[in-house]
Amino acid sequence: MVDAETARRELDCVLERFRAALEFGVAEAARFFKGKRSDDDLFCHLVRYFAMTSLRKSSAELQQRGAELLVDRLNNSGIELRWRSYRIRVWRAPNGMLPPPGVSQRRREFYNQLSLDLADEGEINVALLWDADEEGQLLSLWLVCPCSPMEPKSVHWRIPVYESTGAVAATLPEEEEDLPIRLRRDIDELAAGSE
Repeated sequence: MVDAETARRELDCVLERFRAALEFGVAEAARFFKGKRSDDDLFCHLVRYFAMTSLRKSSAELQQRGAELLVDRLNNSGIELRWRSYRIRVWRAPNGMLPPPGVSQRRREFYNQLSLDLADEGEINVALLWDADEEGQLLSLWLVCPCSPMEPKSVHWRIPVYESTGAVAATLPEEEEDLPIRLRRDIDELAAGSE
């Protein structure tokens, strides 16, 4: 069975290249929209388009060194990478959660990985989930191993690859006054101490 840390270690070379490609894609997409009204769907397509351009260059560099990173373009500017025994799909997911498969048969098949024991003989499907802001900053990158197409929230594991400090700070709630909730035994101890 492949655990999260093993996958992270085996994919480290690809993850670094992908992060750099994605940062390039995000910056180029943001540059395209500078001074224009933004369109979230087009933004995602542009990020993937520019990231794919960068990934193809990385793939060529790796091939010159004897390693093979296959970069496939899917419908709607989708990206699929193949590295050793890993098959990697890329999606934008602001919350780091796998998007529902919907009616896509290909996505359902990709998610259908109930046992990682079987992956020892074949491919291991993992997803790279990213999020970015329209100012051109990559906010997060997650590596996720899907389990079931019926329940996309059910995963074998999920680990952060990258989180910007801006993304972390943006998710922290503002300081609020704490509710005066105490355990009954604490209240009893306080009452006993004041007698």
